Amino acid sequence: MLPYFFTLFSILSLGLAACQAAAGELPRQFEARLEAGKSARLSAQAGGRVQALPVQAGQYVQAGQLLLQLEAIDAQQETRAAQAQAAAARERLLQAQASLTRQQKLQAQGFLSSAALEQAQHAQRAAQAELNALQAQQEASAARQSWRQVRAPFAGVLAAVQVEAGDIVQAGQPLFSMYDPASLRAVAHVPQGLAGHSGWLLELDGKSISPARLQWLPATDPASQTRELRAELPPLPPSQSGALSPGRLLRLQAPLSAGDSGTRWLARNLLAPRAQMLGVYVADAQGKPIWRVLRIGRQRADAVEVLAGLDPHDKPIAPPLR
Repeated sequence: MLPYFFTLFSILSLGLAACQAAAGELPRQFEARLEAGKSARLSAQAGGRVQALPVQAGQYVQAGQLLLQLEAIDAQQETRAAQAQAAAARERLLQAQASLTRQQKLQAQGFLSSAALEQAQHAQRAAQAELNALQAQQEASAARQSWRQVRAPFAGVLAAVQVEAGDIVQAGQPLFSMYDPASLRAVAHVPQGLAGHSGWLLELDGKSISPARLQWLPATDPASQTRELRAELPPLPPSQSGALSPGRLLRLQAPLSAGDSGTRWLARNLLAPRAQMLGVYVADAQGKPIWRVLRIGRQRADAVEVLAGLDPHDKPIAPPLR
């Protein structure tokens, strides 16, 4: 029993020493995924057969540009009928106004009774009301006809086109997805201990660039003890920006000041894998072992770099015997 106690004490001491911050380490790198801060999924407000599809996936479109046109024969006929009815009502209103003008002159000369004048006034107001109703109907018909078009809500790149010319689509069916390339940002999950540091760099095509803006989300993942960092890309030349799209992986480099204070190494013999995940046991306030999930980075022969999963006050211990 005594030799086992000394062996356990040696392993615990080795683990505690290996978890101390290492000075002079290189900047730590984290995998980041590109996502668009401004994106949209587009659909038509009406169903029908696709008549025209003048765009394709990967194309850059302007705000308001036509992306899709559905067959609109019935809507066009409805619109023409509404226009004709409004034109006829407009003529009836002109006739009623002319009749009212004549009646007013006759009444002023004493050749027409007040009752007859009131009847002419009622006819003019009824004709005006009829015209207003038909004009509203015409505007509604024109709006329904516009439902058979899909236009770009903003300038951007079509990431996906999920329809072909001649297809029959339903109202609300997803047809396009697009994003604004100027809103691309790199998203990574980094240890809580690195939160708030400035000087992060993005590695793009072998070159390091400074993000235009950093945004730290306030929530901390309780399992991995990481926070989400969003690094907005600065304006890039077409040779670089043309190759970027949501989903691409980049490298996000922590500043030297953060790396010096946050790098932790854990002795390999303290690792406790479970269900294809790497973890380590730490002692709680009562000295009981608690298993923690780890994210590891660089590896050495005798230790691994802990990227996330350990708090600064955590004390790793040897895996308990089973």
